Amino acid sequence: MREELRDLLSHIENCLKCYEDFKEYSDEDRVKIRQWYNKSPWFFPPHGEVKGFLGTGEAMFVCQRPSTQPGTFPRGNSLRFYELLKEFGLEDSHLTDLVKCRGLVGKLTEEEINNCLPHLIDEIAILKPKVIVAVGNEVFKVLSKHLPEENVVKMPHYAPRYKPEDFAEVLGEKLKEIKEVRF
Repeated sequence: MREELRDLLSHIENCLKCYEDFKEYSDEDRVKIRQWYNKSPWFFPPHGEVKGFLGTGEAMFVCQRPSTQPGTFPRGNSLRFYELLKEFGLEDSHLTDLVKCRGLVGKLTEEEINNCLPHLIDEIAILKPKVIVAVGNEVFKVLSKHLPEENVVKMPHYAPRYKPEDFAEVLGEKLKEIKEVRF
């Protein structure tokens, strides 16, 4: 299963559907140029016991898209999210994004969704999760529309708008519910 995920990861890393710039260059060069402009795919890295994109557990967490914000990951609320996953026994969950390439946070375009949805469907086919957790309202709307037969539940996003004490309470309750009800 992890080998299939690695193959998919490689396929996504070389996808240029959303990157129209520098068409006069070879695809190999365009992939490199895209990285230089910080517009390339990004995947949730392993951290501690949390497996990130390489997680193969029964839950799949789908966020909106990688941000272009520089810095180390995880930090702040994303670090707390990882800690909560471990705390609730969900450290082997698969963490992914609906849209795979970095971009400005905001409403996703239909083109971005249509270009990346096949990658997400491939992830679901490989992992066969018992539950797909849509992280945030926007992702929930998209997944409910495009994956109506899947077991999709909604969770608030772990964005920095939460105070640390509220964050742990809000997300902790949802993770507890997911763990108890779904497994």
